[in-house]
Amino acid sequence: MKKATKIITTIMACLFLGVTLHAQEDEVPDYGQLRTNTWSIYGQAGASWGIKVPYEGVSQSPGTGTAPLFGGGINYNIRPWVRLGLNYSWSWLSREQRYGTIQDMKYPGSRSEYTDIPWTSEKGGLAYSDYRMYHHDLDLTAEFNLAEIWPKRDARWFNLYLGTGVGYMFGSGRVYDISMGFAEYEDPDNMQNGLQVSDNWSYGSWYSSKNHDFDANGLYIPAVLNVEFDVHPSWTIGLKGQYDFLINRADMAPAGIASAALTIRFNFAGHKHGYKARYERMKAKGKETEKRLQDDLNALGAALKAQCDECNDNLKKSNEENDALRSRNAELEAKLARMVRDGMIVYFDNNKYAVKEEFRPRLAEIAEVILAHPDAEVDIVGEASAVGGKEHNQKLSEQRVAAVVHVLQEYGVTYAQITSTKAIGDSAGISSAEGRRVTITVTEE
Repeated sequence: MKKATKIITTIMACLFLGVTLHAQEDEVPDYGQLRTNTWSIYGQAGASWGIKVPYEGVSQSPGTGTAPLFGGGINYNIRPWVRLGLNYSWSWLSREQRYGTIQDMKYPGSRSEYTDIPWTSEKGGLAYSDYRMYHHDLDLTAEFNLAEIWPKRDARWFNLYLGTGVGYMFGSGRVYDISMGFAEYEDPDNMQNGLQVSDNWSYGSWYSSKNHDFDANGLYIPAVLNVEFDVHPSWTIGLKGQYDFLINRADMAPAGIASAALTIRFNFAGHKHGYKARYERMKAKGKETEKRLQDDLNALGAALKAQCDECNDNLKKSNEENDALRSRNAELEAKLARMVRDGMIVYFDNNKYAVKEEFRPRLAEIAEVILAHPDAEVDIVGEASAVGGKEHNQKLSEQRVAAVVHVLQEYGVTYAQITSTKAIGDSAGISSAEGRRVTITVTEE
C-alpha cells in the first residue's frame, strides 16, 4: 500500500508540474496543427499485475502482486482525434502463498506415490506455492481522443485517448509448490505373538515438492486509456492504464494483465512550431506593439494639443526645434535617396552567419532611415555561395537573413517595418565569396 501511494503521489506531482509549466507559456501554439500528420515517441514506467491466475479450488485471491513495468512506443497522429501506435512493455507476475490450512486439491507437482506400500487413504494437499511469470508484450493500437468531442475547448493541451488493437505476448514461467499430509495403510509387518494382527492399520505422513515450468505465449486484445498533458509543443506527460485480455490462454497463464504507468512523450513537430512559426508570432507581436505605441502617441498628441493654448511662451523654442527637425528630415531624406539608389550588401565569412562588426554602422544608418520613414518598403534577400549541399546552403541563407533582421531590431526596427524577407540559398549559382551575402533594398513609396 505504501509503495502504491508513493507511485500515485509521484504521478500527481508530475501532472501538476506539467499544468503549471503550461500555464506559464507566453504563446499558445496551434495544437490541432501539431497533432496532424506528425510522429511521437514515448517511454513509460509503472506497475503491472495479473488477473485470474488459474489456481482452481484454492481459497485465495485469484490475482497477483504488483511488479515494475517498463516500455515505450511510437505513435502516428493522423488527425487530432485519432492516432496509431506500436507499443512494447516488459514486466513479470509473481505470487507467493503460505496457506493457513492445507488446500485439498491436486496440483502440478503434488503426487500420491510416496512409497512402495499401497496407501489405503491419504489426506492433505497444497501447503505452499510460488508463482512467477516473465512476459514481453508487443501490440498495435488505434486510439481515439475523446477530448476532441469539444474541439473548441480552451484547454487544447489536455487530451484523453481511448483505444484498442491486437498484440502478442511472449511469456514463460515457473510454479514451485509444496504438498504435505498424512495417510493410513495396512501394515503386513504388524505381528503379535508371531501372528498377524487382524486390525493392522498404521499411519504415516507424506511430503512432496516440485517445479512446474510453462510457456504463456499467445495473442491478446489490449484496452488502453491515456490521460495526457502537453507541457510544451514538443513534450507531453501522461498517465496510461491498460488491460490485456488473453485470447488463447495457455497452461498457467492468467486471464488478463492490468498495468498503470507514467509516460513521457516527445513530439516531432518542430517544423510546425520552429523558426518560421516563431517568426510569424514575433511579427504579429511587433504589430501589436506598434499599434499600442501609436495609440499612446495619439493620446500624447491629443494631450499636447489641448495644452497648446497655454504654451505660447514655448512657441519660439518649438519653432527652433521644428527647424532642427526639418534639417534632420532633409538629412534622412538624402540618406533614403542614397539607399534607394545604392541599396546595401552585407557579406559573410564562408559557412558563417554572424554579422561582422564592420557592417554594423551602416546597418545602424539603415535602421535610422527605416524608423524615420515607416512607409518605405524594405526587402531583405539572403544568399549562400554554390559550395556544399543545397539544403545546408538554404538553411545558411535563412540564418543570415535572421541575423541581419536581429541587428536591425537591436537598432529599433520592428518586423512590421520589414516588407519581406527571402532566403534563396545558392540558387544564384555564385560559387565565390560574392555569393555569401544578404542584400537590403529600401524603396520609397
